[in-house]
Amino acid sequence: MAWLAMVPIMFSIESCSYRQSFMLGWSAGFVHFTSLLYWIYYVVNHYGKVPMPQGVITLLLLTSYLALFPGFSCVIYKLLNTRWFFPSSLALSVAWVAGEYARGHLLTGFPWDLVGYSQIPFHPVVQSMDLFGVLGISFLIAFCNGALYSLLKQKRSRMAVVEVLVFVVLFTLNYAYGIHRISEIDEVISRSRPVKVAVIQGNIPQDVKWDKEFQEGTVKRYNVLTEQALEEGHAKLVVWPETAVPFYFGIDIPMSLKVLNIAKNNGIYLIFGAPGLEYHDSKPFYYNWALLASPRGRITGVYAKEHLVPFGEYVPLKKLLFFVHKLAEGVGDFVAGDENQPLFEVDGKKIGALICYEVIFPELALNKCRRGANLLVNISNDAWFGDTSAPYQHLEMAQARAIETRLPLIRCTNTGISAFINVKGEIDGIIPLNRTGYMVKEMRIPHLQSTYVEARDAIAWICVIFPVLVILNALYDKIKKSSNKDV
Repeated sequence: MAWLAMVPIMFSIESCSYRQSFMLGWSAGFVHFTSLLYWIYYVVNHYGKVPMPQGVITLLLLTSYLALFPGFSCVIYKLLNTRWFFPSSLALSVAWVAGEYARGHLLTGFPWDLVGYSQIPFHPVVQSMDLFGVLGISFLIAFCNGALYSLLKQKRSRMAVVEVLVFVVLFTLNYAYGIHRISEIDEVISRSRPVKVAVIQGNIPQDVKWDKEFQEGTVKRYNVLTEQALEEGHAKLVVWPETAVPFYFGIDIPMSLKVLNIAKNNGIYLIFGAPGLEYHDSKPFYYNWALLASPRGRITGVYAKEHLVPFGEYVPLKKLLFFVHKLAEGVGDFVAGDENQPLFEVDGKKIGALICYEVIFPELALNKCRRGANLLVNISNDAWFGDTSAPYQHLEMAQARAIETRLPLIRCTNTGISAFINVKGEIDGIIPLNRTGYMVKEMRIPHLQSTYVEARDAIAWICVIFPVLVILNALYDKIKKSSNKDV
């Protein structure tokens, strides 16, 4: 569907003004994002205790904001196509990628389910993410839509035929690269040394997760599952989900020691999530931590979540939005970690941790890869999402990070979906949604290069330049006309 979904929008704005084009693009975006992110209502209503009317308003406000970007893309497309005479295919792909890039960065960014993620199930198509990232696939999809529009609008036009042929060439090259890269990677993987890893999915209901009466039972469940996993195959590394430890680690000493003893008694490295609390000048600072315990029962690594969830883990512009805490329960006041925190190290292998929705931000994974990570671990608590499509969407974005960095990725969640993801973005093992269980796997960690790690979003930066220039040009023309009228 993605390869032709934009064509109706292009026909609808064909003879419209810029303002009308924006409104049509915004309307299409509003419908798209509301259907895509419907689960936001479930989260704020069920767990934030926000009443139904306010919950619906919260969802609609978010989708109204996100819809601005497709609206913006439609205007840029029109400007590039009519003022600068870009072919429809090139104009749309530049405008669309610029819009998606802006969505991923403005106001802390929310690059959830960019159109390029739609191709994750088609492995040869997405291997070029190690060249251009997910936005490279978005570019190709938008180019296809623009070429189809040109062909349908002007069947006998030479330019339309050229646009279609250019797309065919681009797609063929992209697909051929994917086939070649998969074959090349398979050969490297076969020569790499495996590391045995266990992932534990506790499946603790969110409704009782933070109840003090269940704290000991929660740790006990993870202990039992860990021992069962180790009986199946002695893993060197065991991973628990985000906030698997439901208390301030290091503050509650007896409970903290129980967790450390699990690592010590089993002779394992243990990565687990826990809320953190530190005092500086008698002032409390709260963190969302991933911690690494060694086989000696000591903490050898602490990672504080860098990219916090706005209105979930902190309130942006707190002085201005002071009323948010009154509207919803459980709005946090966490402190973000530094982007250059030390990587975890297990037997000479460096591990980059990503907590929850940090995995949807390519630059966070790229930063860890550039700093020497051999493996990515994404711990999350997707219990918030319930039985919605969100955990599946979240998993697909994690798959993209493995391809972009060419690093294997271990995904461990509370209620699912936990998975082992190889460097091709393929799922080598999975624990389904809402299951209690564990998974033991020999993860191969090949040494591979990714152009995207160094080049980053170069294709997006190029695409952003044109909208900036075309907007400046339009403003200049408007000012010039206004000054001529005054004369």
